[in-house]
Formats: sequence, C-alpha cells, structure tokens
Amino acid sequence: MISFIEQHPAGSNLDLVRKVEEMFSPTGLLSKAKNFEYRPEQQQMAVAVATALEDKQHLVVEAGTGVGKSLGYLIPAIFFAVANGKKAIISTHTINLQEQLVEKDLPMLTTVLGNLPEPVKFSYTMLKGRQNYLCTRRLKKAMQQADSLFTSPEISELKRIHEWSLTTEDGSLSDFEIEPDPKVWSQVKIASGDGEGIGHSWTAVIELSAIDEFQLLIKNEKVRRAGGSIRFCNFLRFVK
Repeated sequence: MISFIEQHPAGSNLDLVRKVEEMFSPTGLLSKAKNFEYRPEQQQMAVAVATALEDKQHLVVEAGTGVGKSLGYLIPAIFFAVANGKKAIISTHTINLQEQLVEKDLPMLTTVLGNLPEPVKFSYTMLKGRQNYLCTRRLKKAMQQADSLFTSPEISELKRIHEWSLTTEDGSLSDFEIEPDPKVWSQVKIASGDGEGIGHSWTAVIELSAIDEFQLLIKNEKVRRAGGSIRFCNFLRFVK
C-alpha cells in the first residue's frame, strides 16, 4: 500500500510518471542492466505507483511471481523521495525480502540511477525487529552471571557471541556465519518492551542514524521507532 504522512505541493513532480515509464521501457536505462527483461506488467505497476505518488492517492497492487514487483515500487519511490526531499519507508513482511532489497536490488539501482544523464543519488539502510539485535547491556550482564545461567557448552556459545560483538558490523543475527544457540541468544538480544536496553542496543543506533541520514529506510512491518511513539504500518510511506 502506498500512503503519505503529509501532503506535497501540487505540480512538484509532474514528470515522475514519464520518467518511470521510460525507465521501464524496452529501450530504457533498465534494459542495459544485467539480467533485465522487459515486462509490460512491471512497467504498468511502476507507472501506477508513480501516478499514485504524483496524485497523492492510496494504491494497492497485486502482482504475480516474476513480475519484478520490487523494482516496480523502488524506482518510483526513489525518484519521488529524492525530488521532494523526503524519506521513503519500505515496510516488508519478511526479513528475507529486506535483505534482498538491501543486498541485491538497491546496490544495482545505485549504479543504474547514477548513470542517468542527471544522476539520481540516494542512500538507504535496513532496520529489523528489536529481537534480531544484540543488547550490549544484557550481554555484559549474561557474561557476569554465566555460571548460574548456562551450561558449559552454552557458556562457550556466550563467549562466541561476545567475540562476535567486537567485530560485527550491524549487531544482528544476519551478521553471524552460524546463528547462535536460541537459548543463549534470548539472554542477550534486546527484549521486547525493554526501554532501558534500547540505549545499549544496535537497533537504537541504526534506527536513529536511519531516520537522520538515509533517504530510504527498509524496515520490517513489526519495527517501531525508538521509544514506541511512531509505528509505520503501511507498505510505503513518505516523511520529511
């Protein structure tokens, strides 16, 4: 679903539909991308998304497998966000889709859109649910109480998590080569509703930087803004 947090001035993005239609055409810039195949349904979806953005309308799209839905909403969203100085929030149902967008689709679009006659430059980041992230306060507490909380094999696993915490790039489960034991992880992940822990967790650091610095935020539908004051429930939204 496409929706807005605030209105944008009428006529501020009059060429959005034309640019998107051209991008997805058989001879458009996307046609030069590796493995791109022209799909009329994908072009139709992208144009519908662009039109909804331009006309400030809600939109629900249903499309089958293989249509290329991700690019169909990402490209109009990027054009709109950059042109209007807004942040686009993409809310997914699964972490797998988040990772596909961040690791595959968006890096490709960074290159493709950067090669336009008027390059479109944008930044993005991913934010998953709290329980996917390490809480350093809980890790420190678990290390101090390890003998009373864990068996010997579990203590070894806790030490592995601690060593990983010193080098991890994002503090999330996805950054492990081998995911930790669920019981041990449950003692060191950020707990739901743990207001004290959020200041000591990776999710708080990443979310605050995402809100402040990035134009595209790829989030899970369950994620709330730090402090719980705002919940983004829609598929695609735009904010200042």
